[in-house]
Amino acid sequence: MYVGISVNFKAGSVDGRYYLQLFNEYVSFWPDRIIYKTNGKGWKESHKWSERKHLKVIEECDVNGQLSISQRRNVFITGRTGSGAPHTSIGIFIDESMLDPKTVDIYPFVNRHGFVSAYLYNEDYENVQSTKYSGNIKGLNIPSEILATLKNTPYRVEYETGIKVYDVTYNPGRKELIGYTWIMPAWKMWFGKGFYHLVPKERILAFPGAVEIKELENDIVYVQLFEKIEESHTKENMDKQWAWRDWLNFDELVKKYP
Repeated sequence: MYVGISVNFKAGSVDGRYYLQLFNEYVSFWPDRIIYKTNGKGWKESHKWSERKHLKVIEECDVNGQLSISQRRNVFITGRTGSGAPHTSIGIFIDESMLDPKTVDIYPFVNRHGFVSAYLYNEDYENVQSTKYSGNIKGLNIPSEILATLKNTPYRVEYETGIKVYDVTYNPGRKELIGYTWIMPAWKMWFGKGFYHLVPKERILAFPGAVEIKELENDIVYVQLFEKIEESHTKENMDKQWAWRDWLNFDELVKKYP
């Protein structure tokens, strides 16, 4: 299983010093590629990781800096989104052998100005649920029980390529980009003041189906939607994902905040 972490801030709220904190906390793989754009300069790319040089590159990113640091499917990525109301998004995708999701506590990293939302989730499952094109998940060694969640998803086949194109609106576990943030029904979630103009805090706190919901310091709400991250694909947990989407009215958010 690959673990996914998504952290979202108002544009301009965080810079390279913050990226470096997250990188040092969660990234244990040795990168084989870094692509970056910092301080208004053009894109640069390196296929040889230099810890001394590239940690400094991360730290010196300004609020508009963009980074993609990877080793095969293990990725650390930052940047400003292309939605109607752009925000700063940090994504981490890493093999569970390098990061045990049960040990991850996002709160210390989101208890700060400009925080909107954060998610901790099964990246294998989210990837399958969100991907429209079957070719994008081919060869990723995703467990068969997760691939099976697509069995009732409608699709068409591209005549030229033979690739299936899924209608992902039938998939409850998909991640969607809207103005101000990403939204998804994740295993664990955190929400801050920057989210409550989209969905009132009281609405989040009132959701009846979660394993745990609690209000933390500085107006942050924590939600654990279901018991086990590795069981994201079960019918019971997919039903909870549908319920969460309905409770927060994801469809309306997508229309209202493109």
